[in-house]
Amino acid sequence: MTTDWKQPCKDLNGVMSFADMFRPVFSDEVITDAYGYDWKQETAGGWRRIEDQFFILMGPNGKFYRHKCHSVEAIKNDMNKKILESSEPPDVLPPPPPPRE
Repeated sequence: MTTDWKQPCKDLNGVMSFADMFRPVFSDEVITDAYGYDWKQETAGGWRRIEDQFFILMGPNGKFYRHKCHSVEAIKNDMNKKILESSEPPDVLPPPPPPRE
């Protein structure tokens, strides 16, 4: 029996330990997601997007990754939307709260 140390280790119930998710692996494996971004395996359970160095567990095919939330474009669009919807300029801070009595 051979062991592939690039894959996460799982217990008898098939659950990956939290520590193993972050165990570094020396892998040259690169995958491309549905949006055309390349990801390199960095840990047993995590992948890093090559374009902007964004890291996420389970990579782009995992249940945590949502491109509409976890992309530079999505964050930029969200920030621009909030700025446009705001009646105040983006560099103005709200007034401080009143002092406690």
